Amino acid sequence: MQNFNEEEKLAKVIINKLSNSKITNKSFKEYKKRLSKLEMEIDSLYNDKLNNLIFEEDFKRIYDKKSKEKEYLLKKIKIIEESEKTNITYDMIKNIIDKNKNNTKINREILNSLVDKIEIDNSKKIYIYFKFRKEN
Repeated sequence: MQNFNEEEKLAKVIINKLSNSKITNKSFKEYKKRLSKLEMEIDSLYNDKLNNLIFEEDFKRIYDKKSKEKEYLLKKIKIIEESEKTNITYDMIKNIIDKNKNNTKINREILNSLVDKIEIDNSKKIYIYFKFRKEN
């Protein structure tokens, strides 16, 4: 059984790990910036098509590629926005630790109380989205 100091240290480590997750304001801003640029590129592409500066087949191919990227960016932006809806506090982590301090293994209940979802992309990178975010 852990004493209070060990539980407190564990809660602080968890909060620190959550705050250092890959989803940051920087990546959010980068996604938004790329989305804006992509929308301008799509508009320009459409104008080129209207002015007969590009063949129909080329338009479709490029448009499909840019649309897929836009869809990907919109999903990432939505995920980041949703992940910021809940604030994590020291007390929340402490309560989870207190409820489960006698467990020696992570079980489904503990995992469900911390993790919102887990994604694996095409390059086999794993993204864990927590139900909480660091409180400012």
